Amino acid sequence: YTCVQLTTFEYLRSTGAPQVPCAFAAALLSSLASQPGDSLLSEAAKGGAQCEEATLLESAARLGPRGLYRGTYSRLTQMTVIVVVQLVVNDLIREAMGLGKLG
Repeated sequence: YTCVQLTTFEYLRSTGAPQVPCAFAAALLSSLASQPGDSLLSEAAKGGAQCEEATLLESAARLGPRGLYRGTYSRLTQMTVIVVVQLVVNDLIREAMGLGKLG
């Protein structure tokens, strides 16, 4: 999640793109990238299962692509707001400390 978020944001900022659209793109891509993992963790927690490879692979096979991306719209809504604010505030703090913006 964090790797996709920061890589996307820094890359887009380095192209000279505006801050908020870069943060928005980073939020969307990182949320989509981490959704299957979050679905598997939720599934394991529901059933009290351990996060073992075989159990997670069985859950992934049972859920299929649709199940792994279940709840994506609400996650995108929530995470987009959080990540955009986080990245914009982070840039403001970095600037105030004289460190320069990301990207």
